[in-house]
Amino acid sequence: KFSFLYNVYLSYLIIYDIKSSLVRILHRRVVQANKGALREYLEPCQVALMPGGAAVLTHTVRMMLEQNPDFICVSLDVQNAHNSIARAAVIKRLEAVPDLRHLAQHAATCLAAHHTVESGGDKITLCGQGMCQGDSEASGCFCVGWHPEVLELNNALQPSGGLAIFGNDDGYAIGPADVVFPAVVQFREAIKVTCGLSLRLSKCLVYTRTGELPPE
Repeated sequence: KFSFLYNVYLSYLIIYDIKSSLVRILHRRVVQANKGALREYLEPCQVALMPGGAAVLTHTVRMMLEQNPDFICVSLDVQNAHNSIARAAVIKRLEAVPDLRHLAQHAATCLAAHHTVESGGDKITLCGQGMCQGDSEASGCFCVGWHPEVLELNNALQPSGGLAIFGNDDGYAIGPADVVFPAVVQFREAIKVTCGLSLRLSKCLVYTRTGELPPE
């Protein structure tokens, strides 16, 4: 029965936008079956799949800045993140994780065709990169796709007492200014090369406890 449904699902991928009800149901089942492995790989730097992840993200940032008043926090904005991430990066990263490797072929099949980018029900364009709007798998695949770069950012900040934490494409880099800014520059370059993502500096924000921005 499941094999029959899966074959129907593959046909839908070719003919219809991925948001069709059947595909969404099947993808939801895939996420439910693999959420534990995804969370084990992504946390604590990425909390998008964690129950109450938004609260964890908020309170982590707040408490870090309360305990370290001399730290800065950079809020990172990635341009059209879910619609732009390189699909090859997602599949490559899934293959590299033993507990997620079994999802690589599934993801490759799902991402082989272009999907529709829409707004308010109106078609904008067809997209050959990124995740599909409304797809249950989009969040997990996106997070896995750039997780090595997220870890590198976090590892660069931790020796000075800082950290990096993300909820999907909303990220925060916290630590001393002279450590955070070079780490963010390196992160920006890395995600561009490996994931095809662009850090939009015009929408990134810098917070300091005193309200005075550092020279950088």
